[in-house]
Amino acid sequence: MKKAMEEPNIVETYKFGNSTVHIASNFFVSTPEAKQRVLNEMHAIGWLIEEKRARQEVASSRECRL
Repeated sequence: MKKAMEEPNIVETYKFGNSTVHIASNFFVSTPEAKQRVLNEMHAIGWLIEEKRARQEVASSRECRL
């Protein structure tokens, strides 16, 4: 059974283009291992986004040549 997720305590909100980032004070990582896990996940997600963007750019480039 899944635990009910705790309600976030939003302390800051930032807008970056079409994205909104909320900073919740009760969701900060508290150990070096947890911090590294979060950084690794962010790094992996960033690469997935970049790979998708690059594939779309290549596909668009190919369409322009036809």
